[in-house]
Amino acid sequence: MTREPRTQSVKGTYELHFPDRFYGHYIWYVPFEATGPTPDAPSTKTQHTRAMTDREKARHCGWPGREPAGARPPQPGARQGVGPARAAGRSTATA
Repeated sequence: MTREPRTQSVKGTYELHFPDRFYGHYIWYVPFEATGPTPDAPSTKTQHTRAMTDREKARHCGWPGREPAGARPPQPGARQGVGPARAAGRSTATA
């Protein structure tokens, strides 16, 4: 994720005044374009995504057929996704 300032662009013409003739002219007009941060604007956040590699899938998702690092097989008779107190029928709420 990257954070960047919100930007604004401006186009116009610079009018340059020379005290002496410069290539036959005192005044020159030059095209100009500038980009810069917008004052008092929040920054923008950009998320860059890509497909996961096979190694990342195996490490984080247990794909294909591999358990994620640190995972243990379920114990016989244990209910999935339930803590030990609830599995035994006890309430974990306190008054």
